[in-house]
Amino acid sequence: MSRLYELAESCNSDAFKSAWESALDKGTPAEELIEAVTVFQNNAKGNLPLRLAELAAERMDSENRDDVFEFASGAAELFEHSSVIATVLVEALRDRYLMFEPLEIFITASGILSEKKPLKESWKKLKELIRYQEGSFVYHRDFGPGRILRVSRSSFTIDFQRARNHDMTVEATRNSTRPVPEDSLHVLRWKNPEEFSNLLHNGGNSLLERAFRDLATDNSLKEINLLKLLDGSDFKPRQMWKILKAATVNSPDYMDMGDSIIPADSSSLLSQVEAVIALKKLPMSEKTKIVASLLKSSTKKEENTLVQIFDRVAALEDIEKGAVFELAWLCSGKGKTENFQENTVQLLETKAARVQRSIEEIHSVPCKKLYLKLYFESSPDEKEIWTLLDKLPRTMREQAAEHAHEFYPELHEKYILEALDDPGETAHFMWALERSAKMENYMEPGKIVFLALKNLNFAKSEIQRRICMILMNKLRPQLEQHISLLDTRRLEALTENLEQSLGAQETGLVLLARRELSGRRTGGFTNIRRFWESDFLFNSREGIARRIEEIEDIRTVQIPLAAKAIAEAASHGDLSENAEYTAALEKRDFLLEMLNRYQKQLKLMRPYPVGQVSIDVVSPATRVIIESMGDDPEIRTVFVVGLMDADADKGYINYKAPLGAALLGLAKGDTVQLPGSTGPDWRITEISLMEEKI
Repeated sequence: MSRLYELAESCNSDAFKSAWESALDKGTPAEELIEAVTVFQNNAKGNLPLRLAELAAERMDSENRDDVFEFASGAAELFEHSSVIATVLVEALRDRYLMFEPLEIFITASGILSEKKPLKESWKKLKELIRYQEGSFVYHRDFGPGRILRVSRSSFTIDFQRARNHDMTVEATRNSTRPVPEDSLHVLRWKNPEEFSNLLHNGGNSLLERAFRDLATDNSLKEINLLKLLDGSDFKPRQMWKILKAATVNSPDYMDMGDSIIPADSSSLLSQVEAVIALKKLPMSEKTKIVASLLKSSTKKEENTLVQIFDRVAALEDIEKGAVFELAWLCSGKGKTENFQENTVQLLETKAARVQRSIEEIHSVPCKKLYLKLYFESSPDEKEIWTLLDKLPRTMREQAAEHAHEFYPELHEKYILEALDDPGETAHFMWALERSAKMENYMEPGKIVFLALKNLNFAKSEIQRRICMILMNKLRPQLEQHISLLDTRRLEALTENLEQSLGAQETGLVLLARRELSGRRTGGFTNIRRFWESDFLFNSREGIARRIEEIEDIRTVQIPLAAKAIAEAASHGDLSENAEYTAALEKRDFLLEMLNRYQKQLKLMRPYPVGQVSIDVVSPATRVIIESMGDDPEIRTVFVVGLMDADADKGYINYKAPLGAALLGLAKGDTVQLPGSTGPDWRITEISLMEEKI
């Protein structure tokens, strides 16, 4: 380490100034001078570093030193403004590129001699322009890569991949092309396809570095950036994108952000987030995604530092208000700061269309939900609430409906009932029906059932089936009450409508109505619920006796044996390492759990009711013959029985199993879609009693 460098670090201005002048007298190399003044500028206050750099530039220029360009170019990257350094640098350039005819045009275009333009930025621009040398490569959006064949004062001749020996003015070249290195991916694919192919298949980190250098825009690489490069290639953008994403796993220099790759930053999380927010061309929603990805790999302590910029983020003005809201949410510990609601109220839209757009801009579901909650708490116009419920996708509509129910219960019920009266909007209708079934404690169930039955036949067959399933399951008590209260004329009309619905037939809804109507016509007592619909478990007497025997065996034989095994294993010593003892305990616990379960089942078990099992409809203790309705008819015999009599391999099906449940209540001639089957329906051709089971 040189004496000059040590003084720069110590920030002793007088000593450094004296040493600097001495270094100039001795002809210290430009590289050492730049290194020292860089450190001094970072540590010192005031404009002394600039004055010393200007002194050095003038001295080296007057002495015609060979390294004046090296010093002036290095100093131009340190200071924002200096006409002295700019002038010395330009003169050095003129000497260095004496035969480069467009140089003066490029000097003017860069603005490096303008006191109004920042020196650092102008020099960066000029360095890029100087790359337009004979023999170098450029890239054109339409013509692809090209090599500069000839350079004159006012034009270039460029051999493009898709435009050979093409003449362009200096201005047109500068505006429509960009210099690229000889090893760029575009040039490789054109000039050396074999090396390009090898790089694609085996490149890994090398491919990632070149792809980012050549293809990234706004300091971010995305799959869309690969399209031009691979246009017409057998290698697809998706393949290359997967390779690039895989390479980021082992790369310390890049991070995979999901749909983009960005440079890794070793600085603090707060600095990284501030840098992302400062990006000018990146949409706010993209910035939010990057910040969210950074948070995933950070510690809780690092996340807490973002509270420092929460107020500033919440005050950002951007057309994507939803994205700003999410960014503020991320910087506030996900909405946990005390002043979050107060500081983000200006980000809440009032019009339904804009609220929907804001929600679409937010990526995190919890953040979407919070936005909706705060929107409803802000006393929005009821017409806008109605419109918003119409516009939102199903998941968000459900969340919005919850808030509407909380803050505007009358509007919520009115909206649901209106949706139920419009079967033309199928998805909306089904959402309203399912929601109303969950909200039966808050809404009038009779209205829900009435509207569902009224509009059933207007829906498509699959939707009809879903409607009937909701009625027969979630709204079963309300459905039965509704049917029982209908006068006979209306019940007849309902039954006729249900008979035209395949869904009503498949779910047994039509049978419910038929039984009620049949009971009224015969003058008998009507009971909507059949015996198998109760909480009892029906089995044969033999099956129930078998369960009693199993319980007795577990209680009197197996559990005592397990207790004996526990005692014997315990006598072997240390219980903490006694595998036999552990196994014996586990077996005992298993037997106790089984005994408890069997005893509960036994309390509910009843023999098949002789008087209620008939050949009119399928019920437990009936034998059913079904025939497929396809081109190649098939006949099957199914015995519908209780749990203790079931043996699927022999065709004895538990009536609570999917197949048994699907057949229950159906009559001869009815058709059914077997559960899990995508084939043709089956028709019931015969029902008979299993007398041996009754």
